[in-house]
Amino acid sequence: METSGLIGIVLDHAGFAPVEQQQSDFAAAGITATATVAPMTAEDWHYRVLTVIEGAEHGVAVAGLHAFGLTTRAILDLLTEVLDRGVRLVVLQPDLDTAEDAVAVRALRAIISAVDQAGLIRTRAILDSLSTGETKSPPKARFVDRSDFERVTGA
Repeated sequence: METSGLIGIVLDHAGFAPVEQQQSDFAAAGITATATVAPMTAEDWHYRVLTVIEGAEHGVAVAGLHAFGLTTRAILDLLTEVLDRGVRLVVLQPDLDTAEDAVAVRALRAIISAVDQAGLIRTRAILDSLSTGETKSPPKARFVDRSDFERVTGA
């Protein structure tokens, strides 16, 4: 796998390997350019990583998809950004290169689509049950993703 020109995304965040170790892991994979991201919040995480993605001329590399965030939604959102922009993504573990594995890219897109659809279905079901009074839980105990709510209601 050709890795020249890739930018490795290094996370300076609690729970991740030390920055030096992450840089060393990228160097061992032939990736010498890195960008260190030190997110303070989930939103900050998204935009800091997105800035690296936008500035990557030849693509980005991550140790694992968890570098895109700590929730399924955060990971899928940045993965969607990468795929939609046509940016090459190399994931060290598990071994994935979007430039070389079209089947994996299709599978990732299918997973993203399924999660998006499931969120919309869940939101519609919750809103329907609240509007008909068929809910067994008080409304304050029923949570939906804000973006799904806005897509379903047009708000």
